[in-house]
Amino acid sequence: AAQFQYHIKVVPTVYKTLDGKNITSNQFSVTQYTKPLAKPEFGIFNRQGIFIPGLYLKYEFSPIVIEKSEVKSTLLQLITRLFALLGGTFAAAGLLDSFVYHSMRAKKLD
Repeated sequence: AAQFQYHIKVVPTVYKTLDGKNITSNQFSVTQYTKPLAKPEFGIFNRQGIFIPGLYLKYEFSPIVIEKSEVKSTLLQLITRLFALLGGTFAAAGLLDSFVYHSMRAKKLD
C-alpha cells in the first residue's frame, strides 16, 4: 500500500491565429509523488497519526490567462536572423580555431 499524490496545475490559454480565430485551450503540468507505506516519513495522516494510503489529486487553477499569437515575420527580419546566425557561427568557429592554434603552439614549445 502507498500514497499516490498528483499535483495538477491548469493554465488557461488562448491561441490567436493569423486569420483571426481564437482557440481556447488549457496547459497542464503534473507532479507525481509516491510514498510507500513501509516508510511514511511524510504524507497524509489521520487524527490518530495513522498513515492513510490512497490516491490524492490536487488541482490548482491559474487565475492568469496566457495569450499566444501567431505573427508573420517580414523578409527583412528573416534576412537579419540569417545573418545573425552566420555571424554567430563564424565567431564560434574563430574561437575554436584560436583555441586549437594556441594549444598546438603551446604543445610545440614544450
